[in-house]
Amino acid sequence: FRRAWWPYSTVLGRVPGLEGYHDVRSHPGAELLPGLVIFRFDGPLFFANAKSFRDEVLRCAHAEPAPRRVLIAAEPMTDVDTTAADILEELDAALRDRGVDLVFAELKDPVRRKVERYGLARTFDASRFHPTVEGAIEAYRSDSGANWTPADRATGDRG
Repeated sequence: FRRAWWPYSTVLGRVPGLEGYHDVRSHPGAELLPGLVIFRFDGPLFFANAKSFRDEVLRCAHAEPAPRRVLIAAEPMTDVDTTAADILEELDAALRDRGVDLVFAELKDPVRRKVERYGLARTFDASRFHPTVEGAIEAYRSDSGANWTPADRATGDRG
């Protein structure tokens, strides 16, 4: 019950020698892409935790230097309810006001269909969904020209 209301969340980075993307708290030497935050939320997104999700993503977006894109590594998200859909719409507007794009990777098909059914297709067009985290990262790298950088240099002083 507690894990659903307050799921674990983290920023992900690339760890040389390890496949995939990993929790930067567990791997403080992880590399990041300047201008991109890869954020993972390990649970369903629903009325009880949607505001904390929003607050955590906004906290990431207010980091210095400010990111240009927040990528939600959404594979662990097993559900989205109507309250969460409303919060996602508000979050997207707040991020756009800051010049930050919100995109998703690995969102399960049933969850994406719910997002579309809740009317968020007008907010989140197909270009904002990527089948894999790797694909979303490659799209960002192609758009930005960014290269992987050790966390302490990519974020100023976070590591």
